[in-house]
Amino acid sequence: MLDFKRYTPFGALLVFNGVYLIVCLFLYNRYHLSTVESFVHQNNSSIYYSFLLFLPKYYLAAIAFLFIFFLFINYLLIKRRQLHLLKKEIAVALLSTLLTIGLAEVGLRLCGFVPGQCVSKWFKEVDELQLLKGFETDTLGIFKVSTEAGDYVSDQLNKYADKEQWEWAIPSGSVQEIYTIKNDFFKIHHDIDHNDFSKFVHCLKSKPADSLDLFEEAVLQYAVSPINENGFKSIPFKNYPLNRKKILLIGDSFTWGHNTPNITNGFADILLSKGYVVYNTGISGADPSQYLAIAKKYIPILRPDIVVANFFLENDVFYHERPTVPYKPIFISTNAGNLITFMYGHYFDSPDSVYYLNLLRHRIPRDGNIINELSAKSVIGTLGWQVLNRLNITFYTDPELVNYWQEGELNKSVVPVANYQLKEVSEIAFQNNASFYLSIIPELKNGHLTSPDDYNNLFTNQDYFIPKRLTIWDYNFRDGHFNRSGHEKYAEHLMSIFN
Repeated sequence: MLDFKRYTPFGALLVFNGVYLIVCLFLYNRYHLSTVESFVHQNNSSIYYSFLLFLPKYYLAAIAFLFIFFLFINYLLIKRRQLHLLKKEIAVALLSTLLTIGLAEVGLRLCGFVPGQCVSKWFKEVDELQLLKGFETDTLGIFKVSTEAGDYVSDQLNKYADKEQWEWAIPSGSVQEIYTIKNDFFKIHHDIDHNDFSKFVHCLKSKPADSLDLFEEAVLQYAVSPINENGFKSIPFKNYPLNRKKILLIGDSFTWGHNTPNITNGFADILLSKGYVVYNTGISGADPSQYLAIAKKYIPILRPDIVVANFFLENDVFYHERPTVPYKPIFISTNAGNLITFMYGHYFDSPDSVYYLNLLRHRIPRDGNIINELSAKSVIGTLGWQVLNRLNITFYTDPELVNYWQEGELNKSVVPVANYQLKEVSEIAFQNNASFYLSIIPELKNGHLTSPDDYNNLFTNQDYFIPKRLTIWDYNFRDGHFNRSGHEKYAEHLMSIFN
């Protein structure tokens, strides 16, 4: 007859291992974090529910800690009974450990993890690379929304009145963040989503047409044609002769309004709803080279009163100058993700070459190195290898990638190239009688918000403005962009610096 008391510690071990498994799956299945974060924000319960988001913020440290703790608990439970240790008890301990590892491996594979492929929210390996339509680059090297995509959104929104026949689907093979704009603006017209911009649009619709000024007419045109003829999500680019402040916003996906519950919750549209003439040139993936190209082309034409460069403290910090070349895109949209074309100081021309380079960066090299070979055989081994890689304890020896990296290191600038690019933007603004403001968008990194002081020689002898009210709860934890409260606070920040 079995002595159940003897096996109590090992029952506890099984329970602990089960909890450990659940925590691992939760930490690595991070795509669900946006749902948790939205729940926390919408219910104003950030303090009560903060424990739900604490571990994911520090998931690498948490995994390392839990793994050590797991081994320590196993050791203590066996050590406690070492004088009376039986073969069955050892077998139970080993079985418990193997069961945990096996279940974790199966669970992670069911969640979409693949042995040998490192986890990335920006890239995935595909059987066949497919290009997505939505972006284009003009003769000046300015990256923007394609004419085809802009016309599609406008054509669809011209049918917004037919609520019963509205089609929510978008064409296959298209960039979602562009083509779904039609659905966001449809909700605005039918008052499904309530925000400052929807109130402004409905107020303008209620006014007699002959009482609208040129700016108000432009806003109503924007509501049915969100992508203007220049390829930006903005009112038409015209020099409106009005007694209103004209603001040129330069930026990336934050300025575009990426990942907001409704695209019109972005800070650019909040400013628009406050009565400012906002020219929004924000585009996903944009960088300081794009900012300078936009300044050179549009400041002399639009003659804004204010120019704001919204600088994101992550991918706007470059140490290689990217030349703006005609028809050379910043990235190529594909079913594998947005593939950056300029890396290690030079362009990679074809989609296949960029995809191949990303494969090298996201695969464990099968180069005969025994650690690499063993790690690539399981998901858990792959995740462990990736943790070591992020801690710069790496066994990566792919010669082709190493050559690219070494070449890039030799050609790096000592200071971020944005220093002189933004200085030139400010000079162009000054020459055209516009005020220039450099506004910082901090990065959410390891549970805190970064600042320019975290980078060597960034913005030397250049004034900048940092939002004072932003917290980590104003970001979407899945991809690091603003959530709705983040956009609202950032809009308040901008109004505070130029009013």
